[in-house]
Amino acid sequence: MPDLDRKLVEHRLPIKLRYGPLKQAPRRIKPKVMADAKVEITQLYEAKFIRQCRYAEWISSVVLMYKKNGKLEFVLISEI
Repeated sequence: MPDLDRKLVEHRLPIKLRYGPLKQAPRRIKPKVMADAKVEITQLYEAKFIRQCRYAEWISSVVLMYKKNGKLEFVLISEI
């Protein structure tokens, strides 16, 4: 979001050199949910709210769920 201060909204990983990435198996996603997720991700990317990550090996699995109002929600799962 262009008007917000980057220090407030940007997430950074304080990576320590002695720790390695935690590998997680990719989760399976239903085709209908995947289609809705691609639409949501495209909207967020075009709005410059998200960008491609630099440290892909540090990413947690994402679980996609529908809210009561029918909107898709992204939930990050961390096993640490």
